[in-house]
Amino acid sequence: MKTSTGSRAAVTAALVTLFATASLSEAHARCVNPLPLKFKNGEFRIVQFTDTQDDQNIEPRTVQLMIAAVEYHKPDLVVFSGDNITGGPKNNADVRKAIDNIAKPLEERGIPFMMVFGNHDQDSFDGRNVTWSEHEQYEYYRSFTCNVNPSTAEGVTGHSNFVRLVFGSVVDFKKPVFAVWGLDSGRYAPNPDDVAGQKINGNENTWDYIRQDQVDWYRNTSLNFEKRFGKKIPGLMWFHIPLFEHATMWNTQFGTPWPNDTDGTANPVIPSFTSQDPTNTDYDRYGMRANSGYGQNERNECVCTGPFNSGLYAAVRDRGDVKGIFVGHDHINSYFGNYHGVYLGYAANTGFGTYGLGGTDNHRLRGARLFTIQENDPEVFETEMKFAGADFGICIEANIANCPSASSMVVKAGSDEPAMTTFSVNGSTPPVEMKNGRAVGYIVGN
Repeated sequence: MKTSTGSRAAVTAALVTLFATASLSEAHARCVNPLPLKFKNGEFRIVQFTDTQDDQNIEPRTVQLMIAAVEYHKPDLVVFSGDNITGGPKNNADVRKAIDNIAKPLEERGIPFMMVFGNHDQDSFDGRNVTWSEHEQYEYYRSFTCNVNPSTAEGVTGHSNFVRLVFGSVVDFKKPVFAVWGLDSGRYAPNPDDVAGQKINGNENTWDYIRQDQVDWYRNTSLNFEKRFGKKIPGLMWFHIPLFEHATMWNTQFGTPWPNDTDGTANPVIPSFTSQDPTNTDYDRYGMRANSGYGQNERNECVCTGPFNSGLYAAVRDRGDVKGIFVGHDHINSYFGNYHGVYLGYAANTGFGTYGLGGTDNHRLRGARLFTIQENDPEVFETEMKFAGADFGICIEANIANCPSASSMVVKAGSDEPAMTTFSVNGSTPPVEMKNGRAVGYIVGN
């Protein structure tokens, strides 16, 4: 949920100025026949944006970061991994504007994109003034010429379950090279305070989880691809809320933290090695230490899973086609590693209008994750985070008023880390969403 305060009335003018500097005009750059997705010069590049998480008045630096990332990386595909928008819209036009804010920069540059939903995308839905649910949002995303989301899988839980095949530089529809999977990890678990008469967990955690019918759909689709094409099609998978295995991987390498150890490494309850492991504290079981570098391998908050383990990781590992599962949700986690043959990882969040590290460091990890796949070896991929400040030179002052170009942007009033904006749904304030004892948003609906 958005955590900024103060008027953002100047944002429209700021975005007009920002878009006016674009290298391509909207009329020139709209996508024409973006499908099939295919490798170019033997390479396929994907950029993941996550938790852009803003309303119709987007924080301008979010758009600056998106534009900088795609103009630098020149991706063949962009994936939004959920919480693309959030509460704040007062009517359907506001919802449409919130989506436009993140989709049009790609549309104007002719960059194919796809998206999955997170737990906050439908926050503004009230059934009266805002009648756009995830279903209507999904169809609006699909109306952009550069969007390549197929229809969501029928009869499967959620509104953004799909797979797209990627073909070689010379397209042969009988020989796909790669697959891009998206799943809808839901919003909030139903009846979180009463599952078999029990609270679902002890960590203020009410988020949703991948359901069994989604796992079955993935497995069956994967099997059908193998039967149809005579081999397994390697790929990557994105959704929003992490799996239990994202936590297990970190805890096994670095030790199980106390619940409130936000950095995930201080004074672990269970040490990171067993009697069968080397006692060297630099032992790199899952390759996460090797991924170190500015912001590349950080855990700064909980791995905020749903209440139950769906078994998706086990299904993916059993099938052996999906080589990596990447998520968002936990804005200030950025790590990834190879967990027994399947890469599990985060992208740190893209949106400047929501919670970050706090204090003067609040926006340090705002960024995007790049994936590069080679046509001659699609079983392997390379990935790294790129950051707004360190890599693209975007102002990451906690308060935008302190940025050199603040006069052309919206000025946020208040402290360096603004208080959470209060809003109401049907006349009442919804319960607060907590992570590690810190208020980060609101829980709106199921």
